[in-house]
This record gives sequence, C-alpha cells and structure tokens, in this order.
Amino acid sequence: MKRPATLSRLEVLIFTGLLILAAAAAVSWQLSRPDREQTPGEEMAGKYHITHYFEAFDGLLHDDIEKDPRYLGVEARVDAQVQEYLNTHHTNHPFPVGQTRKQEILRKDHGIEWRTINQMNPWIKMD
Repeated sequence: MKRPATLSRLEVLIFTGLLILAAAAAVSWQLSRPDREQTPGEEMAGKYHITHYFEAFDGLLHDDIEKDPRYLGVEARVDAQVQEYLNTHHTNHPFPVGQTRKQEILRKDHGIEWRTINQMNPWIKMD
C-alpha cells in the first residue's frame, strides 16, 4: 500500500513564509499606489503638516515614539505617576491634564520628546 504524501515541517515553514511574503508585498503595493484613497487620519495629518505618526485602532494619530523601546520601557511607570498626580490634583478635565503631565515627565525624567494625543489630532476637541 502506498503511503499518502505529506509535507515535512521544513516544507510547511517554507510555504508559510512564502504566503506571508506574498501578503506583505500585496499590502505594500496597495499602500504605495498613488491612486488609493487616503484614510481620514492621513488626510488630516497632511492638512496639519503632522509627520512621524501612526494611525491606531482608535482612529487617532499617535506619535511614532510610542513604538520606540525607550518609550515602551518607561510607559507603565510614567502612566502610574500620571495617575497618582491626577488622584491628588482634582480637575474637571483629567484627559488633557494627564496628557500634559505625561509629556512633562517623559521630557524631564527620560529625555523623550512625546507629542500628546491633542497635539497629534488638533482637529478633534478632547476634554
């Protein structure tokens, strides 16, 4: 009796890698097409001359520094400091106050220049 043909692990890995490479090439081609429509975030970034950003799942533009390992290494600690500050300094507008405080801590204590959500999305009123 003849044994059914099966793929080896190496063949499966190669095939999977080729599929991923093909998908990445397709996405890259799609994004580089000059006739494609811009996302609302890309359009607004162009109008406000905002550079070095990424459009997050929430539809808002975020500073590219948020993907930097230096930022990621201190983010939780800084967020805790901001929350502690907000707990002791009551305000009617905790979001912008917290964002400004986070920016100050990142700049003074860690030497990281981070732009707040408000700075990255000036066409949206956040309070």
